[in-house]
Amino acid sequence: MQVTKKSQEDKAWDQFINDDLPLEIQNLVSEVVGLPFPIDTRSIAYVNIDSRSCKIIRLVVTQRNNRNVTFLKLSEPTIPLERTLTLNNRQDDFLLHIENEEDLRMSFILTILDKKEQAEREEMAQRKDMEKIEREEEERKAVLNILRLEAQERVYSGKEIKQKNDELIEQKMAQRAAEAKERPIHMSPEQWEWNKKTGRMYSSRETGMVQSQSNSTFNQAEDKYTIQQREKFKEKLLTHPIKGDQFIGGPPSKWRGFILKWIKTHQEEDSLIVSMKVLLSDMNASGITFNQKDSHIQHPVKEFLLFYQERLKREMKRKVNVIFVD
Repeated sequence: MQVTKKSQEDKAWDQFINDDLPLEIQNLVSEVVGLPFPIDTRSIAYVNIDSRSCKIIRLVVTQRNNRNVTFLKLSEPTIPLERTLTLNNRQDDFLLHIENEEDLRMSFILTILDKKEQAEREEMAQRKDMEKIEREEEERKAVLNILRLEAQERVYSGKEIKQKNDELIEQKMAQRAAEAKERPIHMSPEQWEWNKKTGRMYSSRETGMVQSQSNSTFNQAEDKYTIQQREKFKEKLLTHPIKGDQFIGGPPSKWRGFILKWIKTHQEEDSLIVSMKVLLSDMNASGITFNQKDSHIQHPVKEFLLFYQERLKREMKRKVNVIFVD
């Protein structure tokens, strides 16, 4: 008996996954959930009379043998019974789908990307744990070797080694005492080392205050630190994982670098007003290509802008309000 059926919306799922997705995404879907290509989407409708609703389960057969059949669920929308029983434009079947079925398809792909990212994080964590265990084992062996050598040296040298060690300790103590006697009492060891290396003097013992470095030296150090922080912040923006990176052609650093330049042009004080239509049009005009519809490209672009806003506040101590107008 035939339990499932093939509706127009099932064919739309077939078109989306078999033909519209780039080969890279298809390979990812096959790897993560074992989806065979080309797929043949089917659906089952469950009617609830009490709530006057209908649940549509869309699925694909992934494995079949003599006794069992394994399915992969693609979506599970629930729609009002009145819409379910409405005929489509061809008048040859019921609608059997919600208005925003396109969002369900995009949600399915984003779920696959989440699973792939989670698997990579777990694999990296396991690899780090193994590396840590191996490193600790090597350190333990090294410590044992050192202890073994020290024990052998004590057996062979005995009192002679102890005498030499005592003499070395006494020399170090005498050296430290001489250095402490030479150092002014109002200076810390770090201040005294700075004084000896640079030749710069500190103020008198009465004040106990350390002479400040020149403003130019301080500003140079501060500028260098600011540049390092800015470069570190930019590198994190260009390399942080973003869901849907694969939807945009070229390396992620290319389109993200363009958006950072776009931000410099359009940001006004503490506000950044973003029209996704304008931004995507500017990206296209600069030579950046898209592998999906503009409505899908908005997801990774918007996530990157929100990540920029959050990291800017946390790392650069700057607050910028990102406002989306469409």
